[in-house]
Amino acid sequence: MKRERKKHLKNSGAVFILPALLVVAVVMLFPLIYNMSLSFFEKTIYNPDWTFVGLDQYKKLLTSDAFLNALKNTVTWTFFSVMFQFLIGFICAMVISQDRVRYRGVWRCLIMLPWVLPSIIGSMVWKWMYHSDFGILNEILVRLGIINSALPWTGSKDLALISAIIVNVWKMFPLVLMYIEASLQSVPRSLEDAAVVDGANG
Repeated sequence: MKRERKKHLKNSGAVFILPALLVVAVVMLFPLIYNMSLSFFEKTIYNPDWTFVGLDQYKKLLTSDAFLNALKNTVTWTFFSVMFQFLIGFICAMVISQDRVRYRGVWRCLIMLPWVLPSIIGSMVWKWMYHSDFGILNEILVRLGIINSALPWTGSKDLALISAIIVNVWKMFPLVLMYIEASLQSVPRSLEDAAVVDGANG
């Protein structure tokens, strides 16, 4: 009787999860397979018929300077964004989780502002901050003597990617902080006390 009930529950679980799997298959899996199959064919305005070209499309892609440059920028963007988001979020979470830090709720709210702020507002703020003529960032750096003249943060090919990474890190590191702090708060107090007794600090 128990075996039959367990088997029934397993079958019921499969039935409940089937609609979600179908949705995923239709929305994600089918377009992926369809587009991959299209990549082996060529169709243009002048040649409306589907022509099988095999791997020629991929050969053109891998030898394209535009694609390789985009790939390099994507890898750079992802690597530095994730690295700095984790580092800053981890440091802030470790600091805020300390009992001796006063007004932790206030600090937590202030740090979470970039994440809860609508992206359109944040982008407009950074647009004005990065402005080459009257942006506050250039003004501060010039007054501190770090730079001699205003820099085109978003208008230079050498600075545009760096500027975008800074904005992305500013926007997303609070989310990393929230995850890490939640994990730290889930650690039982008894384990922390035992670690202190054993000689751990920090």
